[in-house]
Amino acid sequence: MRFTYLVWVIFFCLVGPVAFGQKKIIQIKQADRGALQKIAGQNINILVGNVVLEHEGALMYCDSARVYQGTNNSEAFGNVRINQGDTLFLSGDRLLYSGITKIADVFDNVVMKDPQMTLTTNALRFDRNNQTATYNTGGRLVSEENVLTSKKGTYQSNSKLVYFKDSVLLISPKYQIESDTLIFGTESEIAYFRGPTNIVNDSSSIYTESGQYDTRAEISHFTTNTLIFDAGRFFKADSIYFDNGQSNGQLFGSAFIHDTIEDQLIVGDYAVYSNNPEQSFVTGRAILSLLIEEDSLHIHADTLLYQSNLLKVNELKAYHGVRIFKTDFQGVADSLFYSEADSIFKLFYKPALWNDQTQMTGDSIYLELKNGKMDSLRLYNNAFLISESDSGDVDQVRGRDMFGSFRDNQLHEMHVIGNGQTAYAIREADGTYVGINRADCSNLRIRFQDNEVSRITFLVKPDAKLYPPELMPEAEKKLKGFNPRFEERPLSKNSLILNENKAHVLDETEPSTSLKKIEK
Repeated sequence: MRFTYLVWVIFFCLVGPVAFGQKKIIQIKQADRGALQKIAGQNINILVGNVVLEHEGALMYCDSARVYQGTNNSEAFGNVRINQGDTLFLSGDRLLYSGITKIADVFDNVVMKDPQMTLTTNALRFDRNNQTATYNTGGRLVSEENVLTSKKGTYQSNSKLVYFKDSVLLISPKYQIESDTLIFGTESEIAYFRGPTNIVNDSSSIYTESGQYDTRAEISHFTTNTLIFDAGRFFKADSIYFDNGQSNGQLFGSAFIHDTIEDQLIVGDYAVYSNNPEQSFVTGRAILSLLIEEDSLHIHADTLLYQSNLLKVNELKAYHGVRIFKTDFQGVADSLFYSEADSIFKLFYKPALWNDQTQMTGDSIYLELKNGKMDSLRLYNNAFLISESDSGDVDQVRGRDMFGSFRDNQLHEMHVIGNGQTAYAIREADGTYVGINRADCSNLRIRFQDNEVSRITFLVKPDAKLYPPELMPEAEKKLKGFNPRFEERPLSKNSLILNENKAHVLDETEPSTSLKKIEK
């Protein structure tokens, strides 16, 4: 037999219209049995069996309960459930509820549900005033395919945001996220990071300390100390936009791309990376470094485009203000093209190369490397060679085209094809200066030793004349097109960027510090 009617009569006779400030009293809607007891001067309703309580729109169900009339509080035990409209459901084994503060403390086997998520924990405080739930003893949230766990958490029902703190772990079928502090939108399924965070999937790892990640679209935007490892490449920048699904992104400020497979570094102010097609576009203080054993090749330009073509051959295109530094040679040009298919660097528009004390110029220059060393050289149209010796002599060779070869990274031999001209110093064995040999010969071959002209072979009959120093005509001292450009020569990798007080210094150990974070 139910005593609902009796309980209501007793309750209202004793309590009447009493209100606690502006708060309404907890109402007893139903119970199988009930009794009124007075303990320590306070009237307590003891209810047993199918108990239903109501307070300002929220229904509370349980096996048994106590309602304290003097304090407008209640305790509920066994199969505790709270329904607040059709959107929020809370259950547990025990409940403490205050009709004054509208705060519910639920203990043991706690489950909280709304249409977007299910939260489980051992102890939870729910504040009905701001629709906020908080736990401090560890919790687990399930939202569609995402599972989130942490030691501490706060759920805001109105904004659909959950604040996770301490040992946060988010697991989905495609990735895993570990973080110190994480905010998760149960409707948007966007994760916001506020502290050291690692994101890992089958092909990539991400470390960041601030940013956000759209778990549905797999698109992220990171802003603090971010390092991404994807398919053998490391990405680092002040700010990174990354599409994990497509493996492409944008890097803003101090952009850094390290290809561990190809042993390459790319830095710049702004970079775009794409996996399909595979390419890296970098601009603003852009430098590409090819890691060749202990002596790397560094290339700077306003814009760098490094890509894999349809045949899966890596290519480099550099535009405007090209500057090259390697300890054994340096160069400048307006633009450059390089393909791994032939390992030839092609320089265009006013290019110049320097090897030790020798300058080489032409309308275009082709330089071939083998095993990281200079192997052959081609100067096309208006080819010109200037060699400065330790004794102060300036030897000159010009022609239509020149084809050269190197030994141990030093210019060994040069063939002049068409319109050949020379002006080089003649000295005795003891170093005594004899004069300048001025010769015209369509085709000739030049040998170098210790970066100085050692022998010239005229392949057809030359028109040659040896001038003593005092009788050398001014017009003959400089061949047509003579233009020393040694002041343009990059002297170090950090001098590649002109007119910059703070060139992007390349540290080839970078990003070792952040790598340790990912490895953890």
